[in-house]
Amino acid sequence: MRQLILTVVAVCLSLSVCRADPGVEKRIDSLLVQMTHEEKISLIHGDSYFNVAGVRRLGIPPRVMSDGPHGIREETGPHNWNSQNRSDDYVTALPVASCLAATWNVDLARQAGEMHGREARARARGGIDFPYTYFWMFRQLYAADTHERDIEALKQMRDKWKYMMSRTDTGTLVESFGGGEACHNFGASPAYFLSAYVLGARLDGPASERRLIIEPRLGDLARARGIVVTEVGTVDVEWTLTPQGALDFTVAVPDGATATLRLPGISPATLTINGTSITPTLTGRWSCVPLTAGVHRGTVNARAQP
Repeated sequence: MRQLILTVVAVCLSLSVCRADPGVEKRIDSLLVQMTHEEKISLIHGDSYFNVAGVRRLGIPPRVMSDGPHGIREETGPHNWNSQNRSDDYVTALPVASCLAATWNVDLARQAGEMHGREARARARGGIDFPYTYFWMFRQLYAADTHERDIEALKQMRDKWKYMMSRTDTGTLVESFGGGEACHNFGASPAYFLSAYVLGARLDGPASERRLIIEPRLGDLARARGIVVTEVGTVDVEWTLTPQGALDFTVAVPDGATATLRLPGISPATLTINGTSITPTLTGRWSCVPLTAGVHRGTVNARAQP
C-alpha cells in the first residue's frame, strides 16, 4: 500500500520519477505519516471525471488526470465526456501498448513513457483514474494481509462499482466509473480478486506443479460461494459464517492437484475436516492444512480477526 500511495503522492506533486531526489523522498515520507487512511484512498480514485481531490491541508493540490493508450486524451468536462474544443489541444500519437509490447524494446517503451509524462505535465495532467487502475490498489490491499484491509477492498468494490451494478441496459462491466463503453474489460478488476482472494482459490507456484492456495478473505461477508477457474482446473468453494460463530466450508480440489487450506482468525483446536479433528500449522494469522484432490467439508470456530 505504501508503494502505491507513494507513487500517487509523487504524481500529485508533479515530480519526476526518473530522477529521484533524496529531498523529495524525505518530503513524501513526511506527508505519508501525516495522512489519514481516508486521505490516502482519496488520492487513488477520483471525485469526478478524471479529477482527484488532493489533500489541501497538506498542500497536495487537486489534479486533472488522463488516460493514455496512445496519447493524452483531449480536454473534456469534469462531469461529462464533451470536448472542450480547445485550439491548443494536441499531443503526440504513439503506438498503443500492445504494439509497443510486441517490439520487446524496453528502451523504446521507456521513451514512450517519458513522452507521456512530459506531455501530461505540460497540460497539468497527473495520472489515470479508471477501473483498471484499481487492480493495483486491490493487489496492495490484499498484500497488506490484514482483516481490516480485506474489508477495505470490498468497500471500494461496492462504492466504486455501484454504478455498473445498477445498470440494466447491458448487464456488463463498463469502461469507467461514470460511463464510457458499455462492455469493456477495464471494469473487470474485481473479478480476479473476488475469485482469487474472497473465494480464495489461486495458483501456488508453477502450474506444472499443480499446487493451489485456498484462502478465504471474507472481510465483512457472512457467506461466499462460487466456482473459481484456475490453471489446474475448477475449484468449487463455499464459506458460511454461522450465527453461532462457526465457519462452515466445502472445498473441491481438482483431480491431480494438491492444495494448502489457509484459514484466518480461527480457534485451531476446533478444526474438523470430513469428520476428523485436524491440527493445523500456524503461520501468522493463518491456520494451514494440506489437502489432496477431492471434496473436503469442514467446520471450525471462528474468533475475532487479528
